[in-house]
Amino acid sequence: MKIFIIFFCILFISVCSFSQNRINGKIVDQITNEPLESVAVTAIKSGRVTTTDEQGNFKIDFTGDSCQVNISMIGYHPRSTWLTHRFSDIRLERGPVDLKEIVITPQVNMSSMHNLSAIDLHLRPVNSSQDLMRLVPGLFLGEHHGGGIAEHIFFRGFDADHGTDVNVSVDDMPLNLVSHAHGQGFSDLHFLIPELVTRYEFGKGPYYADHGDFTTAGYVAFHTADVLDKSTVKIEGGQFNTGRILGMFNLLSNKAKQRGESAYLAGEGAYTDGPFDFPQHFSRVNLFGKYNVNLSQKEKLTVTLSSFTSKWRSSGGIPERAVDEGLIGRFGYIDSLQGGNTNRANVIAKLSSSLADNLSMENQIYYSRYHFDHHYDDTFFADDSINGDRMKQHEDRDLFGYNGKITHHAWFKNNVELVSSAGLGWQLNKIYNSELSHTDANYKELEYLQLGNIDEMSTNGYIDENIKVGKWLLNGGIRLDYLYFNYDDKLNPKMPSRSKVIASPKVNIEYTANSTVQFYLKTGKGFHSNDAKVVVANDGHEVLPAAYG
Repeated sequence: MKIFIIFFCILFISVCSFSQNRINGKIVDQITNEPLESVAVTAIKSGRVTTTDEQGNFKIDFTGDSCQVNISMIGYHPRSTWLTHRFSDIRLERGPVDLKEIVITPQVNMSSMHNLSAIDLHLRPVNSSQDLMRLVPGLFLGEHHGGGIAEHIFFRGFDADHGTDVNVSVDDMPLNLVSHAHGQGFSDLHFLIPELVTRYEFGKGPYYADHGDFTTAGYVAFHTADVLDKSTVKIEGGQFNTGRILGMFNLLSNKAKQRGESAYLAGEGAYTDGPFDFPQHFSRVNLFGKYNVNLSQKEKLTVTLSSFTSKWRSSGGIPERAVDEGLIGRFGYIDSLQGGNTNRANVIAKLSSSLADNLSMENQIYYSRYHFDHHYDDTFFADDSINGDRMKQHEDRDLFGYNGKITHHAWFKNNVELVSSAGLGWQLNKIYNSELSHTDANYKELEYLQLGNIDEMSTNGYIDENIKVGKWLLNGGIRLDYLYFNYDDKLNPKMPSRSKVIASPKVNIEYTANSTVQFYLKTGKGFHSNDAKVVVANDGHEVLPAAYG
């Protein structure tokens, strides 16, 4: 209880000790007028360095009547200017990617790799959501059961399956689906149109208070554009009957952008047969729209709508001996009746509010409607010599969620910064007819192995403190997660529901020796949840396996 009292005292205390001269500023993109995060602002005379926050705001102390600063960010022309006003609105012009613009500074949001991410996003070709994932250093992807299944993730030594040990999100909406029919934490990123991603963040290890379930190996967070700088139409084609068409269109005028209102619509259609002897006939259609409006000078509302649908066939896994004996080639198949279909629709509404000069709040709600149908055959006739071993996985799901965050930013003498944040989150998964069954060649169920409805709810809260003193950055946080599991098993007598609470402390230290070298020590505890069907059947043991880093 004491830690909560201390936090809220810090959060709402007024800054009574500050330098006599201080400049408040905001840095935005010259074309879109969108705020720029992690821009380095260096006072030339004192050598003090600060960076902009998510809203593009910065503050820096100086002596005298004015202050000359250097402003730099990857992908933008550097700028040197004199700041004399109490508040300065600065626009940066886009330019070439120049590694000289990298300035390593203590980042109060623990995102030291932000600039490196920006370099990759600018320089490396990205044509799919899989390419976006591969931008993360140390992350590798594999694919099985065809192109419609979420990729298999390998991250910093973890075999993370389809997301069991990697927390994945888009615009702060979690993608990891708990108790999924194909695998715990299933993260299907195929609904994301890659050209819409303007930035991404990643962190390795369980060291971040604002990331909870599945953050054992780390997290990856993608953010889409609020504003398009131009409308675009793209048509692509390649081998194996591969084709893709993309359209992104601004719906409002430039005048609307200037007054803080924007909207766009994007659509993508893709098709490929793949390199296999048995064509995948893989097709995908994505729709994505976003609307932004400034309700007032201190409130911004963002509404995002997206959907995708996908169908595919799969040659599946094949025995190595069949290839060695020449029965089939490397890209051959044994069973031609594998594949599936899936679709997902998402709604996100986010309200960003400035409660005071140094106090901000975010409230976000989201909803997803999800369907998954998958047929596969890994063992052919090993178990059933008459009907074969074809299996079916199926589920329908409604997902409801909320994310809330309040942040206080304080500046003291000698460029000391204190950032205090607290967050609350909630999610409810209602899963209907979660199924694993043995089927015949016509997909008719021969035997149900698993069948039931799942209600799984999670609630979380966290406190995070960051203090930057000179070259040092100290971070401490604690997170509490409560999870509830209920499985209505249609094949067995009703089993009792289960619940569990887990606490996850974090302590991190960074020391920036100079503009090119930084040292860090990170410690923390994380966890991932287990499938509700397993939790209930296993009498609540190993509900939330912990991870220590």
